[in-house]
Amino acid sequence: MNHDLGSLLILQQTAQLSHDQLRACSQDDFDHHIRLQATVTHHLLTVAAIARQLPEATKQQVAAVDWVKLQNLRDSLVDDADNLQPDRAWQCVQTDISALLATLSPYLPPN
Repeated sequence: MNHDLGSLLILQQTAQLSHDQLRACSQDDFDHHIRLQATVTHHLLTVAAIARQLPEATKQQVAAVDWVKLQNLRDSLVDDADNLQPDRAWQCVQTDISALLATLSPYLPPN
């Protein structure tokens, strides 16, 4: 579980980075800031990749997380033509990532 705990910590830290980057930013600012969109999207895709790589046993221990939804973040961030949709990235951070951070915190050591 130590390796898995390390993966969960990286997942949490990456999710926290995306959350922190949007804390002082309005959605309108985000929609017009291409570099910020790219950075946040990169963090979200990293969260999805880590979620896909976690062993099922770890996912079962932290069953309150919607692992399937996290694993499929990429699909929720792009449209049918594979174009990033900034409003979807914004919404993902505001809802899914906020919920993930709250759900993971009891399973991880304090910072």
